[in-house]
Amino acid sequence: MRETKRILVLAEGAQYRDAARAVSARFAGQVAVLPEGVAFEQALVQWRASRVGEPDSHARGDSRGDSRSRGGCRGDSRGDCSSRGDCRGDCRGDAVGEHTLAVRVGADGMSLIDLEPPHRCLRVDFAQPRLLRRLRGCAGREPLVHALRGKAARATTVLDATAGLGVDTAIAASRGLRVIAVERHAVLAALLRDGLSRASLDERTRSIAERITLMEADATAVLRDLGAANEPCVAYLDPMFADAAHKSALPSGAMQLVRALLHQEGASPQAENVADLLEAARAAAPRVVVKRPRTAPPLAGSAPHHSVRERTCRFDVYVR
Repeated sequence: MRETKRILVLAEGAQYRDAARAVSARFAGQVAVLPEGVAFEQALVQWRASRVGEPDSHARGDSRGDSRSRGGCRGDSRGDCSSRGDCRGDCRGDAVGEHTLAVRVGADGMSLIDLEPPHRCLRVDFAQPRLLRRLRGCAGREPLVHALRGKAARATTVLDATAGLGVDTAIAASRGLRVIAVERHAVLAALLRDGLSRASLDERTRSIAERITLMEADATAVLRDLGAANEPCVAYLDPMFADAAHKSALPSGAMQLVRALLHQEGASPQAENVADLLEAARAAAPRVVVKRPRTAPPLAGSAPHHSVRERTCRFDVYVR
């Protein structure tokens, strides 16, 4: 498993300290507690201004730290976080200088936040109105589901080898498909796990969450094991960071924040890794679907059997 570095974990109040520490243990990061009373931006200024000091040096004015921070992530990729708090807890005063991103843990669940203005925020939220409309089938025909199912009317198991933020995973599950969602990156897997946990408690999204099984693992290894076990499924790949043309077309919200996360750790897949992933998928599954930018060449130069197109992308289908 890839070791995730340089992730600061912010607990929105002392009651979330233990949860933040559990998250931090996976990321090899530091924990800070943000009690109520100081704007998030002001807390960052205080962090940067404090070059020395013992842990908890900012906490002496309020050792209880039992108030939750105000504000939070609005739950979609367009929102900003505007939490309030102060630097208290386990971090040193210069912690922000060592980090560019942070994971926040609080009443709204887990979110990823950019520590630089405008403090973009990302939280996996399957009940976000625009996505929920798609999950309920209100947006009409889903080319992704058509590509995954083909002519098969019966339920199909899909192995989403690049689950990421789980949007395509949820769309497939909303149409009755069972999805094994594989994500190798610890932060993305944690965000998706948190989103699925909240979705399982919401009657609007519970049935979708129940059809999704999350695995934090390397997809190529999972696919090779699947092929050895001879278990039929449809493999789905969305290698969205594999080529520069696709990178430049990313929107300014969630995808750019995810790209920053992957870039700072060198986790973006190189062309040879993507080729290996496609090879493993085609060896393991009788049907493979690859999401591509609409005008991009086929992945790894391998021509598909056919393609299903939508406005901004296409789904290349490989059949054997």
